[in-house]
Amino acid sequence: MNIDTRTLQRQTAADDRAGRIAPFAVLRAATLPFDAIQALRLPETEQLLARIASAEQEMEAMREQVERVLHELVPGLEDDRKLRRHVVNLKRDVHNGRGSRLKHGALMSIAELIHGEKDRGAFDMWCRAAESHANAGIALEETIARETQDVLRPALRDALKVPHFARAVALASPRTAKSAAREKKLPRTAWPDKLERSLLGYIARASVKTSPFSSFMSVSTLGVDAMAAVAPPSAASADFESFATVNRGLAAQLERLSREKAARSGSAMPLTVNSTLRPVNNGRFVALCNDDITMAGRGWSEQRLAQFRLGGPLGQVLAPGLSDHWQGWVRRLTGAGIPEQDADRMIALFLARGVLTAPPVFDLFTGNPLQALADHWRSCDLAELDGAAEELDALTVSLDDFGAAEGPHRLSCIARAEEAAAKLRDRLSTQARAPETLTNLITEDCWLNSTDGTLGADLMGPLADLEDFLASQVAIAPAYSALVKSFIANFGAGGTCGTVVEFLTGAAPHLVDIPEFGARLEEATPDAAPEGAHIPVTAHFQIAQGGANGTEFVMNRVFDGAGWLASRFTQSDHPQAARLARSLGGWLAVVAEGAEPVDLPVAGQASDLQAHREITHRVLGWPGEPLTLTPDRILDPASLQLRHDPATNFLSLTDADGRAVSLQYLGNTFPNPSWGVRYALSILSRPFVVARPSIDAPSLASGEPVHFRPARRHGQVVLSRAAWWISSAYLRECWLDGTPAEQLLATARDIERLGLPRQFYAQIHVPMQNASLLVSRDVLDANRKPIWVDTRNPFWLAMLERLTRKSDWVVLSPPCPGPDTLWFEVAGRKHVTEIHLEMLVRAGKRRQGSF
Repeated sequence: MNIDTRTLQRQTAADDRAGRIAPFAVLRAATLPFDAIQALRLPETEQLLARIASAEQEMEAMREQVERVLHELVPGLEDDRKLRRHVVNLKRDVHNGRGSRLKHGALMSIAELIHGEKDRGAFDMWCRAAESHANAGIALEETIARETQDVLRPALRDALKVPHFARAVALASPRTAKSAAREKKLPRTAWPDKLERSLLGYIARASVKTSPFSSFMSVSTLGVDAMAAVAPPSAASADFESFATVNRGLAAQLERLSREKAARSGSAMPLTVNSTLRPVNNGRFVALCNDDITMAGRGWSEQRLAQFRLGGPLGQVLAPGLSDHWQGWVRRLTGAGIPEQDADRMIALFLARGVLTAPPVFDLFTGNPLQALADHWRSCDLAELDGAAEELDALTVSLDDFGAAEGPHRLSCIARAEEAAAKLRDRLSTQARAPETLTNLITEDCWLNSTDGTLGADLMGPLADLEDFLASQVAIAPAYSALVKSFIANFGAGGTCGTVVEFLTGAAPHLVDIPEFGARLEEATPDAAPEGAHIPVTAHFQIAQGGANGTEFVMNRVFDGAGWLASRFTQSDHPQAARLARSLGGWLAVVAEGAEPVDLPVAGQASDLQAHREITHRVLGWPGEPLTLTPDRILDPASLQLRHDPATNFLSLTDADGRAVSLQYLGNTFPNPSWGVRYALSILSRPFVVARPSIDAPSLASGEPVHFRPARRHGQVVLSRAAWWISSAYLRECWLDGTPAEQLLATARDIERLGLPRQFYAQIHVPMQNASLLVSRDVLDANRKPIWVDTRNPFWLAMLERLTRKSDWVVLSPPCPGPDTLWFEVAGRKHVTEIHLEMLVRAGKRRQGSF
């Protein structure tokens, strides 16, 4: 049997890649086609701008010759002072590259003085170009004003006629949806008003980006077979299906507010002493305690090592793990000599501070935490909580109505839900003020039902180049090296630790050097990973197909770990969500390489970004993380053994039966040192990182307002897009000053000079936040995400001008992939997409350059 060489090579590559590329991927797609953003273009304005640019190019081509001819005419016009003045003024206009204000008769008089055929021809060409330039310039202001009213403003509002877009706008900004519904007539200002700025942003969000919010973006699951000769996936119809749920932060707030009432009820709820409570000195105790908070308008559960003074008999009564109901604790405390009038107040304080813990009502896997909370309240046999459960039922009905409602009708559903939530907070709150409200009470995911196909050889050709580059960038996480160093200091090389929680609690403060306030957080240069080491990554990239360079991967991010921004989509009731969960479960078994993959939950009961479906068989029962699973599904951290291998200098975990355990952090919030001990735990699950350099802004002191940084490539992979760093002051002064016509002309001239495309993404540079927070500002800054800009449209320039107020530098990048290299079609129309691909990268030899 004869096998051609190419087939053999492909088969060899497939065998080598087997097990290192997940057989599935997540496809995120903008729900509006790309041509939705193009509908905002002003065709006549663009034609005039092109005509002006062409005229200026023609004038420039003739400039030197015409300037010389005019210069030679001046000496012979001493007797005709008027004509001499016309020639001198015209020469000045020609030199400065602008049209002339001279009347036609004056130009003809000058033309008659030019006798050489070539010189006369050049002068005539310059005059025709100057006339075209002048006429186009005169028409530009009027055309911009007319097209703004007749084309741009109607097109902005027409987008709201698309049902799934209107649904997303209503959820993202009820104020915008209400404003659009109330609008009686179009504004007539030269610049966009607040409603129009919002619509510009939302249309861009739904057509040229993959923003994971509501139905601005859809999710699909795809098969992956990099060697298969198959057509690119597509969707036959725009069949979008949304799933709305309550923000888990609200459920966490209400559970916390009702905790004391439920514990005091006749339900005999057990209250358990915090398992991490331990004495330190002089009657002081410490324990890992949780606090449900609101951070940047989102729910979160913060964990900290809290200190308590529990002198005398209290320290003996509060034995870690001891359980009793409320009245039982009253008896225990009074028996220890605490006055009865103080015992009740003390129990409430212990419960609020986390010394005593209540059984979890729901966890990160609970699909409907509001229903679980209502059932819990009813079980407490307390009239007040029964009433709260009825109000919670009403809130649930509002949420169900919201999920089925279209754009305008969603507003009343949101209003009813927010009113019900506020009443519940007020009813349950015993504090001076209720908890902080959440940015979005309701969250929503959108699935594209009609997606069909497999990512095959036609699109996945650059995969080998991506693998090759990533292999050279695998490094040991500096924080992991610090963790190993701390372990050896405590247990010795080759040692074993049976108190993992206590060890990580002590090591956490020493994993990152915290600089003085205001100083930049400097991380140590990571050491290269040993060759052959494996690291799971989630590569987020776009595919450009059919361009001059062939099919390319355009990298957006590479996350260290499996399931990044994919696990959260497993929570909905959509069949593809269940399939994604099964696929992730199978992939984690590959990633674990013979060990048992164990889910590492962090704040999932309070954060929608952290919650997901059950993916692994067992879950780590970290102290303070609520879990409602059966005991056989929970891995007790007290049973873990942490060992150091002196041959490799790595740590490994085993359970009570000696089985190797591979912790898998499946949250979608990037771990950072402000997490404390949970950060140390996450580092234990992520010993390797993909090395990335910091991105430093140019110095304003250099005096250079524009800095170009070319695209970086590795084979068919675009590692970073081309970028122009332009100072905000320069943009405001040279692009964004004057009338709409003046701005469009100035911008058009400068982008031609700089080599910029007419349409690009603009993003502010957000410098690192004060290091005391240990969180980069780009995580919290609402303005950090790129915006779309079309430099031939005054409304987009107005958006760019607002962006320049946010930072010293604005980074401009061309669309990559561009309109001509988009590949995914929904109902025959091209859509912007992003692929999330799970990979197991094998570390190779380190090379220069990284992300």
